[in-house]
Amino acid sequence: MVFLATPHRGSQVAEFADALESIPGLVKTAPALRMMRPGHPSLLALNENFIDLVLASRNGGGPAFHVVRVLSVGEGLNYWLPAPMGGIRIVAQESADPGIGAFVVDAASDHMTVNKPSSPGSRLMAQVVHSALAALQR
Repeated sequence: MVFLATPHRGSQVAEFADALESIPGLVKTAPALRMMRPGHPSLLALNENFIDLVLASRNGGGPAFHVVRVLSVGEGLNYWLPAPMGGIRIVAQESADPGIGAFVVDAASDHMTVNKPSSPGSRLMAQVVHSALAALQR
């Protein structure tokens, strides 16, 4: 299983969107974005349930699928957003790490490019392929 810059514990950008929404007529955010605020109870519960599911699966007491490896990739560069935010890490490294499995930071990517490895031979691509092959072998 691979997570690319996934906000397991939320993103401060969701708080920025809430602030913009408070200005009448400016923007309307999706309800799901509210759950992406840092520390939102539903988001934290989802992450805890995921960890429990992975651990149960590894111990043979879980569902029919088996999770062999979890690889999470964090963004290494800030992404530019309009003022007043400027450059910002969309998903902080503390949130991109789900707390289980391997965690790496792709130093050359921001939130919009983390899913686009620089080349087929890049370190990130090698880690993703290795994780996928390991999962298939089980």
